[in-house]
Amino acid sequence: MKIQKIQIGGRMSIEPEKVVLLKANQNYTELYLYNGRMLMVATTLKILEQRFLLTNTFYRLDRAHMVNLSYINNYEAQTGKVIMQNQQEVSISRRRRHGFYSFINEHFNPFNILLK
Repeated sequence: MKIQKIQIGGRMSIEPEKVVLLKANQNYTELYLYNGRMLMVATTLKILEQRFLLTNTFYRLDRAHMVNLSYINNYEAQTGKVIMQNQQEVSISRRRRHGFYSFINEHFNPFNILLK
């Protein structure tokens, strides 16, 4: 099932599978795309979070970052960092770590290996 385009601001919309990372920048949001481009939209991360969470492939790691779990290259449980395929590192807030690991285990763990 293909997800429809998501409205990101003004007359712009985007296919969610093209977005790697969303980063808050005051009242703007920077969208980092899989092809290396970056878009800045005049929509807050809180509003975009509500739209992107409907896809079940995005997770908000802290106050300023939301990632597409399909583009995670690695995550370090000891340091609480996620490394994306575009080599950006994002720290997971302490309060969201347990929820992140639970979400990963439930939705993105094909071998049912318990991740900590």
